[in-house]
Amino acid sequence: MTPSDAPALAPTAEGARGGAAAVNGTTGEAARDAAAVKEGLGVGAPAFTIRPVKEEEEEAVRSLLREGFQSNVKAFYWAIASGLKVPMAGLLVGCAGAAVASPKNAPTIAAAGASLAALAAGGMLLWFKSKHRALQRASMADDLGCIASYYTEERQGPGTGFWVAVSNSGDLLGCVGLQRRTEERAEFRRLAVSLKARRMGIARALTAHAVAAARAAGVRTMFLSTSTAQHAACTMYERDGWKVVSTKAVPVLDLRIVRFELQLKA
Repeated sequence: MTPSDAPALAPTAEGARGGAAAVNGTTGEAARDAAAVKEGLGVGAPAFTIRPVKEEEEEAVRSLLREGFQSNVKAFYWAIASGLKVPMAGLLVGCAGAAVASPKNAPTIAAAGASLAALAAGGMLLWFKSKHRALQRASMADDLGCIASYYTEERQGPGTGFWVAVSNSGDLLGCVGLQRRTEERAEFRRLAVSLKARRMGIARALTAHAVAAARAAGVRTMFLSTSTAQHAACTMYERDGWKVVSTKAVPVLDLRIVRFELQLKA
């Protein structure tokens, strides 16, 4: 099955109230995938269709993913602040102890401590900005140069595809990719939803669509990597049956890289 042949679900807010439906008439696990799409739609969700990306939409997809990168910056800043709590506390305790031991030099010690704290915080922010830009550039250069031609079964293997959620008025609401890695495993990639369309169940609809395509192609295990900064996404994955298989702490930052897997049944 090529990406263009993958079942294109067209969930709507009305359909969410209409109960479960099968994908292209199939039943069992595939039907439950379709039901998950409908149950995930929030109140006020726009009518939309999930279909393969078109070449002329690729720049809009890249803009959507850049928007997602930027929306996560605040979460990473909080991770930096949280990660600096312990060293900053140690610095303050050290300065306080030195001030008590030498009252005459207390003002100088306090000023030095404040300067060191400011330099540390500023240095961390500059480091993060440079790393964030580098990560964004590397990420955008990986598979997003020519999306439609990269995510093909001929190039990556059966089940591979890249889909977009498009409203009936033509607005790009979200995207998701699936890349076959081995005979039994596929990577779930590039899930993103426009800021104006979040909390409407579109992410769950895109996820269910990719799961249905993977199952139809004989994939047995799907996997993905994210971070605890994406709290809403992690919660959604766990709620939908994905299991955490590994975590890795990020130095200095108060967050972890999380690897999820989803076991698929035939």
